[in-house]
Amino acid sequence: MTSEGQVTEDQQAQFRTADQGLFTQEMHSKSRNVLNRHRFNNCQTQVAAKSRLKEATPMAKPSTLYTRRLSRTESGLWLNLDESRSSLVQKDALRGYMDAFVSLSGALLYLSSVESNPIGGTAAYRDSVACTLCLVSVRMKPSFRKELLSLMIKSSLPFFRSASIVQVEALVNHSRNRNGIPFPLAYDLPAWVMPILETNGFQKAEQLCHYSAENISGRKAAIHGRQWDSHPDLARADALFRKAGMESGLSCSQAHLAVSVAAGLRSLKTLSVKGRALALTGFMPYGKRALVTVCLHDSEKLDVTQFAAGLLNLCVESRVKSLDLLLVGQGQRELVGSLAEICSSPFKRELLQMMRKVL
Repeated sequence: MTSEGQVTEDQQAQFRTADQGLFTQEMHSKSRNVLNRHRFNNCQTQVAAKSRLKEATPMAKPSTLYTRRLSRTESGLWLNLDESRSSLVQKDALRGYMDAFVSLSGALLYLSSVESNPIGGTAAYRDSVACTLCLVSVRMKPSFRKELLSLMIKSSLPFFRSASIVQVEALVNHSRNRNGIPFPLAYDLPAWVMPILETNGFQKAEQLCHYSAENISGRKAAIHGRQWDSHPDLARADALFRKAGMESGLSCSQAHLAVSVAAGLRSLKTLSVKGRALALTGFMPYGKRALVTVCLHDSEKLDVTQFAAGLLNLCVESRVKSLDLLLVGQGQRELVGSLAEICSSPFKRELLQMMRKVL
């Protein structure tokens, strides 16, 4: 028994138990609140992180490239590749030029696709005489160039030396404002191909040039009774190419290809005297422009001014307003000077860098 107003030990114990229960419930409630806030903040952090990752990570580009060689009848697929230069000529005319190229035994066309969608292609020419493969055209959609251009070019070229191919060549045009002459009339590659060639072991070799003149004179020049042959002599033209090509610095496979394509298009012209070819040119009107895809002459038998006059006469007969010399060797500077004097018009030059890889 206790006196009134006093608390027994049992009652004190019950009070302590109740206080502990309330304290425990309060602590559990605070813990749950802290845990919920932590979960909420953590969820927000994860959502924000995912959002930032989605914004920072671009869509992965397809990286599987499939390249195959096209047959002669499939050249239209290659022409359909997106390239701005192809709009400069009628499709029918360009198809005719391509037919002349694919009819050659050394012509090679490759088409590259991603997920069955064509994105690019290459054209090459196998020169059996020089045992050289030259890369003469490269097309690829800009959005794929960084990732797949190197792979596409590699898949089009030989990896090892063989009896038929001992080296690979490519001619690169460094000009920002390229001439706009399409393949298979011109064989220079755009400047964006150069880093890929260098990465794949190509070395700089000789330089060629592309010359062009506007508003050329419309007067005929005398060439002392010498006229272009009514029908080109292909056998003699080949002999002249071997001799004059070395002298003029224009013995590359691209020049040999230009002669072959011009013959296929019936635009190859020869100037002969006493059964010997003294000059040859691949000459074709191209709108208001005259394209000289290749030009060579025997400097011992034909004066350079006479050769220049002969080229100008072809322009006058075709009623063109401008002249393009697509391939000019280092030994043909005198020819360009004579043409500039006769045409009364200056020539603009574009440098073409030959890149070569010995296998």
